[in-house]
Amino acid sequence: MKACVLLIVLLCPSLVYALDAYTGLVATRGLQMTETRSTNRQSNSRSPHVARTALTSIQVVFPGWYINGSLNETAPGAAITIKASVEYPAGTFTQLLFSGVTSGTVPNGGYLVSDALTVSIADGETFWVRSFLESTSLLIAISGLTIATGQQYEEAVSGLTDKSMGGTIAANSRVYAPVAIIGTTTQPSFAFMGDSITFGVGDGSAGFDMGPYARALGGTYAYTKIARTGDTITKFVAGHTNRAAIAAYASHWVYGYGSNDLFVSSRTAAQVMSDLATAVGYASGKPVYTSTITPRTQSPDGWQTVVNQSQSNATAEAERITLNGSLRSSSAFTKVFEEADTLESGRDSGWWLPAPSSQYYTTDGIHPTSNGYALMQTAVLLAAAVLADVARPVTAQEPTVGAGVLSSKAGRVGTAQVGVGDGDLTSTAGPVQ
Repeated sequence: MKACVLLIVLLCPSLVYALDAYTGLVATRGLQMTETRSTNRQSNSRSPHVARTALTSIQVVFPGWYINGSLNETAPGAAITIKASVEYPAGTFTQLLFSGVTSGTVPNGGYLVSDALTVSIADGETFWVRSFLESTSLLIAISGLTIATGQQYEEAVSGLTDKSMGGTIAANSRVYAPVAIIGTTTQPSFAFMGDSITFGVGDGSAGFDMGPYARALGGTYAYTKIARTGDTITKFVAGHTNRAAIAAYASHWVYGYGSNDLFVSSRTAAQVMSDLATAVGYASGKPVYTSTITPRTQSPDGWQTVVNQSQSNATAEAERITLNGSLRSSSAFTKVFEEADTLESGRDSGWWLPAPSSQYYTTDGIHPTSNGYALMQTAVLLAAAVLADVARPVTAQEPTVGAGVLSSKAGRVGTAQVGVGDGDLTSTAGPVQ
């Protein structure tokens, strides 16, 4: 009987689990900006997204902050002027409005939510968000994406043609993208917050959905990936205002932190567990998930064997084993995914699972390859395990959508963590941390 139920959930999750209607994520590939552009002041971007429910009305959330090299939520120095559109189907453009006009202002250190746009995009269809940015200070973007996933980007000091409503933009590993695409939904949605493994560094074959969580969920559910290389749970707890506000649109939260805390910041297992437990509280009762931590080793033979591996940091490795034990027995999380077991030669061995060079699971002893991420994906196989834990959020009241026309409801701006209980955002003044 359990096998039959599992099969039904995997094949037809929407028939088994549905939430009360709420304002939440409705498409994939919301992204966290992680860098500034120091010279140029104008950019054109085209970011791809996939609808994960039938879309009739959407709002697009544009970030005006980034995570800097010190892992802090940081304002770029000035507000950003934006013009944007939704492109669907390819070559057809519908302009986004901001308080009823074509040009919006993304606040310095905050975010801007567009007016509601009436659309008709089927579940599973790819669409694009185009944007033209101008700034008197720094532009923000994210790089390190696989060019084959289809994002496009260009920038200039001045004189750049506005291509938000059409025109050719070159493929690029860099893009300025929405941090969230939202609408009224009854489907689960996910916020992935974490480090380079959460982002999917080394996952070159995954297409849109890089990293273990996006791999496991992105083919079915909407998500935003709020991740940065090098990030730690310690820094997230210290300053998370905008990230938690965006994650409030998700019905489920996933934390992918801990490795850098142990191996870079020399934190103890107890300290990491304490910070993770604190971060659980930011979700205000929504399901929160995390994963066991994979090892870090060195290898002269490309991790084809166990015997030739050596520890990168024996002290941190001991703390990793302690942390994973604490995570496995913890009741703080809705579920802990066994990513470590999928990539270690044995539980708590401290060694990467060996593989022939043509199928290796890591090339640096830290990040998985696409083959490694594929194994991690199986540990996160969320369809049955996650959805069985769905909490029913409070029915949301926004956005208000007109039938067959662009809504006149004004877009919103904000900088603070609000509304984490019902998935909605309202604007509140406050400093960026």
